[in-house]
Amino acid sequence: MHMRQLRSGPKTRPEDQAKSTSSLLCMGLFSRFLPRPLGRRPRMTGLDSWYGYMKSHDRKALWDLLHPDAVFESPVVHSPQRGRDITFKYLSSAEKVLGGPGFAYVGEWTSANGAVLEFKTMIDGIEINGVDIITFDPEGRITHFKVMVRPLKAINMLHRLMAEQLAAPS
Repeated sequence: MHMRQLRSGPKTRPEDQAKSTSSLLCMGLFSRFLPRPLGRRPRMTGLDSWYGYMKSHDRKALWDLLHPDAVFESPVVHSPQRGRDITFKYLSSAEKVLGGPGFAYVGEWTSANGAVLEFKTMIDGIEINGVDIITFDPEGRITHFKVMVRPLKAINMLHRLMAEQLAAPS
C-alpha cells in the first residue's frame, strides 16, 4: 500500500507553529480590543452596563444589573455573600471606598459569560492592585462577583475602610 503525502503549502517548522498558535491565542484574548466592522452595532452587554454604572455611580442601575441570586466574594470575608441585597451593599460600598478619581481599570479579559477586570487605585499613599471577576447570566445581569486585591497592606486597609462603610447608614 502506498501512501501519498499531500502538501498544501510550505512545511511548517515546530517553532513556527508554536509562534502561530500563541499568536492565535493572543488574538483571542485581545479580540475585544479590535475594531468592530462598520455598520454593525453591538448589543449592550452586562459588561457595558457595569462600565456604565462605574461612570454614573447610579445606584438604581447597579440594583438592576444584579441578579436576585447574585453572589459576592470579598477578599477579606471568608464566606460568599449570597443575594442581591448583600451584593448590592458590598458593591456600592466598594465603589465609595475604591472608586475615587485615581481608580482605573487597566486590563480586561472576557469570555462568553464573564470578564476579569484588573484595576489600580491609590488610597492614603498605598497603591492597590486587584481584579474583579464577574459572571453574567444570558440577560446580562451579574450572577457572581469576586474581588481579589494585593498587596497585603492594601487588603488590611480595605478591610478597615469597608467595615466602616458597611456600618454607615445607607
